Amino acid sequence: YQTAADEGYPSVLPLDENGVVKENTWAFYPLFPLLGRGLSALTGLGTLQSLTTVAMVAGLGAALVIYRLFLEFTGRRT
Repeated sequence: YQTAADEGYPSVLPLDENGVVKENTWAFYPLFPLLGRGLSALTGLGTLQSLTTVAMVAGLGAALVIYRLFLEFTGRRT
């Protein structure tokens, strides 16, 4: 993800000597690196620190949504 955030996605897929596509950043969805790059530009943090922050905030948001759904369908006592 850090490579995708720092360098973007390649315009041509890299191939090995057998014509098989090699590992590259196209394997990753673009939203996470984009958010990391944006946070890095806004705050001046490094890319890795920004990606970690995005992941932590997303995890907290997911936990809160799951908590609210749990309360909605099971009640507080459960």
